[in-house]
Amino acid sequence: MPSVYVSIPTAPSTIGRQIVQADLTSREVEILRHVLEGRRHEMLMEIANTDSREYKAMLVEEEDILQGIVAKLGSVRPEGSPETPRSGG
Repeated sequence: MPSVYVSIPTAPSTIGRQIVQADLTSREVEILRHVLEGRRHEMLMEIANTDSREYKAMLVEEEDILQGIVAKLGSVRPEGSPETPRSGG
């Protein structure tokens, strides 16, 4: 089973940031992406329903971070797998 190497910064846009590295299978990446997307959806609902400016700002920041992670996971391919062309254009 092919594995996927994921390297995620622990603190975006910081000098000297630490990098977290994990060796994940394609299935693990798929599950992680699904879980993160679900949490993002929950956060968006919470953002829409909260009245606290501070809490909303914190949620928006965290949702942005999750969105970035999901985008990074979306670009991950198993080592040695060919790029798949996207249809539609």
